[in-house]
Amino acid sequence: MEVREVTPVELWPEYKMLLKAAPVFGYKIPLPNSNKAMDTLTAAMTNGLNFIVVDKGEIIGAVILVYESLWWVDEIFLVDIVFYVAEGKRTYKAASMLTDTAIKKARELGLPLQFSVTYGTDLDRKEKFILRKGFKKIGGNYLMMETING
Repeated sequence: MEVREVTPVELWPEYKMLLKAAPVFGYKIPLPNSNKAMDTLTAAMTNGLNFIVVDKGEIIGAVILVYESLWWVDEIFLVDIVFYVAEGKRTYKAASMLTDTAIKKARELGLPLQFSVTYGTDLDRKEKFILRKGFKKIGGNYLMMETING
């Protein structure tokens, strides 16, 4: 098992692997916009911020980062937009390798790193994993789908 930066030929297989995440979001999501998704994956790759974990030649997970700033300050952060390990391939090792890669990249760039658990189930377990990696809890995410679904 290894983590590495995604290559151009791996972008489409990475995207197809990420599409499988929809059932674990914990709620119904809109249909994906493949053009927007591929543009985002490509931009992250170009910036050296798109990492995959590969096991026996198969992409089984990814962590994708973007440069972001809070609305009231100029300081730049690295923020995860994807942190996913495929169902059936979820191991502490794969998740840990991806997280450690993101932390290493943030340190290389001298930037704070923000991780979020935005989607899915089993949120307590995911939070404990992230906190064990040295992150501090700074808030939460809340969703009210009734505002668009009636």
